[in-house]
Amino acid sequence: MQTRTFFSGNSLAVRIPKDLAMFGAAQEVSIERFGQVLVILPVAQRTLKGLGQALAMFPDQFMVDG
Repeated sequence: MQTRTFFSGNSLAVRIPKDLAMFGAAQEVSIERFGQVLVILPVAQRTLKGLGQALAMFPDQFMVDG
């Protein structure tokens, strides 16, 4: 599948065809270059989900003395 690059402001942009889309618009991604290859990966969304459960695993006397 081929597409074209274009300028968007001062940045070079590429339109990703819908058939190749792996994530939604306006999602943060990471781009790395390996020689002539560009790799685009979605940035994992960091949440505090599970933090309470992780903290509950510490014993009550953990770090009592600071």
